[in-house]
Parts: sequence; structure tokens; C-alpha cells
Amino acid sequence: MNNRSVLLVVTAMALACFAGIGSAQDKIVIKAAHTTSEDYPYQIGLLAMGKALNEKTAGRVEMQIFPNGALGGDERKVLESVQLKTVGLTVVNGAVVSNFTKKADVFNLPFIFRDIKHLFASMDGEPGKIIAGELEKKGLKVIAWYANPDRHLFTTKKQVTRLEDMKGMKIRVTQSPVSIETFKALGALPTPMAFGELYSGLQMGVVDGGENDWFGIRGMKFYEVAPNITLTGHFMVACPVVVNKDWYDKLPEALKKPFDESVAIGQKAMRDYMINETEKIQKEVGSMGGKVVAVSDVEKWRQATAPVYQMFYDTIGKDLIDMVINVK
Repeated sequence: MNNRSVLLVVTAMALACFAGIGSAQDKIVIKAAHTTSEDYPYQIGLLAMGKALNEKTAGRVEMQIFPNGALGGDERKVLESVQLKTVGLTVVNGAVVSNFTKKADVFNLPFIFRDIKHLFASMDGEPGKIIAGELEKKGLKVIAWYANPDRHLFTTKKQVTRLEDMKGMKIRVTQSPVSIETFKALGALPTPMAFGELYSGLQMGVVDGGENDWFGIRGMKFYEVAPNITLTGHFMVACPVVVNKDWYDKLPEALKKPFDESVAIGQKAMRDYMINETEKIQKEVGSMGGKVVAVSDVEKWRQATAPVYQMFYDTIGKDLIDMVINVK
């Protein structure tokens, strides 16, 4: 058998193992990948989901979790791997989803959410259903919504306290048009970069700073190379948990209910952990050298980014933007 034949056989076996469609005794193994650390809320949610799956299916469904970009450090490529069925499940930053449906950018707009309850209500309500429907057209099934709490700015040298301080700073952003336009509006030089490359990018001076929530700042130890942390709260992010739609549709009926119940358990565990740990982590990072300050002119930041909404009326839809703003 030549190398190409071996590769085809191995690939077919991997896909069959992932798909798990066969007799009632077949075991289903789901490879769940994410790019964040093992103490990040994604991991907490997936661990709870995996434990519930094992219990509810008497071990027939096993979820193997790969954090820290072990199956790829670029979230977009991991999501594409779910489309191809080479990765079973992933959780991605909502900004990445805009590469698959422009409507998802509604959840990425700056300062659009009043608080975390507004974010949850938007994801769980009609806006979330609309975006999930768009992703199904791409072969991706949203089974749950995880989230990032307020995202803040961290910089290597200059402490940002006012909007004017942002001028000319190279800030790493996700590969999202909204993220890019938001930081342009703030006067910065947005620099798309894979999440897994950010620490070294800060260390080597490729960028002057980045932005993330407290879990990301602690988990990736960004405070070591960018200790100046500014509480901007510019984004809260809806993060879908995604599987391949064809795989989900072919899941044996006897397993669909325990699968869906386990997904819900994981979502609750993730959200509870996120809410309960955020303030604690802020204090922890401060004790490890992070210099935390609040911006003195947050309303100016809101006003500066307001034109970003209009830039995306055509691709997102003004009706959908208004729907999210008005969610109760």
C-alpha cells in the first residue's frame, strides 16, 4: 500500500471515529478544541459537558478536550476543521464567526451590550437564533453560546488613561472587520494576529498591546509582557460552541437527548464560572504586577466608535443591530 493509500485509510478511520454512526455499540469520540488556557471558562464548560456526556451515555460518548491551541492556534482554521470533520467541536471568539456570516458582527460591535445579562439575553434570544441559522448554511451547528466578559486593553510601555493615548499604538486585534474598524476609530493601528502568537508579539515589540478579558489576560500571562492594563470594557463577546451540522443530524436518536442535556450543563457551568471568577482574577493579576487603571473619559470612547455601527448597516442589517440594542 503506498503512502497516499495509507493516508486515505487513516483519514477515513478518523472520520468514522468522529462521526460515530453505526451499530448501537459503536463508541463516539469527540475531539473538542479551543485556543485558550486550561483555566479559561471555555475549558470549565467543556469539562462539565464531557463529564455529563460520559455519565448520561454510560461511556458511549467520550469527549477529548484539547486546550491551548493543541489542534491549531488559529480559531478560524479550527472552525474550518469542524466543517471538514477533522475536529469534532470547538468554541471560538465571536469575531472569528464573522468570516462565515457577516451578521455575526452584530455581537462584535463596540459597547453594544449594557451588561452581561444583556449579552446572555441576546445570545439566547432571537439574535442568537438568526446567527445560528446563518451558520447552518455553512454546515456548522451552534449547540450553545459561551461568552467573554468585558474585554480590556493591555500595553507594553505606555499606560493608556485617555482616548488620546491610543493614537498610533499598534494593537493586536482579531481577524474581524469590526475589531479593525473599532480600533481605527479609537486612533490605534489595528494589527490582526493569531491569538497564540500574541505573547511573543508583545515580547518582541511587534505590537504595543492587545485586548482581552481577564481570563485571557491571566491564562496567557499577558501581564508579564504588557503590564499596563486599562479598563475599557469596549467589547463583550458571544462565543458559539460549534459542531458539524451533518454529524449532529446523524447522531443516533438515543444519544441526542443526553447530548443536548450535557451541552446545557456545560453552558451553565461556563457562565457561572465566568461571573463568579472575574473580580477575583482582576485582583489576582494586580497582585502579580498588573498595573490596572480605569479610563477617565469612557463616554468619549463610546462616541468615537459610534460611526462603526453605520459602517456595517449593509452587511449586518440595521434591523438586527436595533434588535440587539433593544433586547430586554
